[in-house]
Order: sequence, then structure tokens, then C-alpha cells
Amino acid sequence: MIDTAEVVSSGDDVQLIAYDARGEVIGVIALWKDTAGRIHLASDYNDGYTEAIYSDDAADAFVEASLPPDVISRRADLMLLAIRESPYETRSVLTCAAGVVGGAALCQPGIGPWIVATCPTALVLASCECFPLVGLHNPCA
Repeated sequence: MIDTAEVVSSGDDVQLIAYDARGEVIGVIALWKDTAGRIHLASDYNDGYTEAIYSDDAADAFVEASLPPDVISRRADLMLLAIRESPYETRSVLTCAAGVVGGAALCQPGIGPWIVATCPTALVLASCECFPLVGLHNPCA
């Protein structure tokens, strides 16, 4: 059960981190850009994960998951709800978190054939909101 959540940004990534009542990390959703320019979105929990990679080169695109789409979506939504309840997060951080949660919900195998269109769009939109927070180029600017 998520007790609190926060958005943490470093020089090259943005992470949504969920904690239980004891302060232990119970889930992380991370968004980052690698040195080849590919955008990564990964959700990691103690019982499974999902990862999506977006690239301008379709051959580099990748989506893999060990949890069902509804589980990932529900957990991402709960993280966003906990972040929205925090009095410390700014509007830009909340917008970034919403974009990351949207990406986590849309970038999963098993949601249907439309993943080919929805996942890349979700990852680009999330990066538009989040990358400026860590000093990376905004692909939507």
C-alpha cells in the first residue's frame, strides 16, 4: 500500500518513487534519455516491471513487461494520487508526474495493437514535461 510518493530528478532522469508506511520503497517509475537519444520509461516493483524504449528508429523501439497492464496502470495512478497530495510539489513537477503515469499506462504489451501509436506519443509528451526539470532538451520546444 502506498503511503507517500515523491518526484526525484537528477541530471539525467526523473523518478516517481512510492513508499509504504515504514518509509520503504515499494515502487519506482523512471523516465530518462540514454546517450543514443532513446527515451526510456520503466516501472519497477518488487513483484514485476515494465519497460518501454522509444527511438526515432522503429527498430530500436521496445516494450516488455512482467505485470498485467491493469496492475501497472492502477499502481501508477495511485502514485500520482499520492504525489498530488504532497504540499511540496510544484505545478511543473505534477505535470511531469502526470505525463510519466500516462506513459506507464499506455506503454505496455497486452493493451492492444494501438500501442504502436500511443506509446511513442506518451513517451514524447512525458519527456516534454519532465526533461526540462533535469536540464535536458525539451523535444516539444
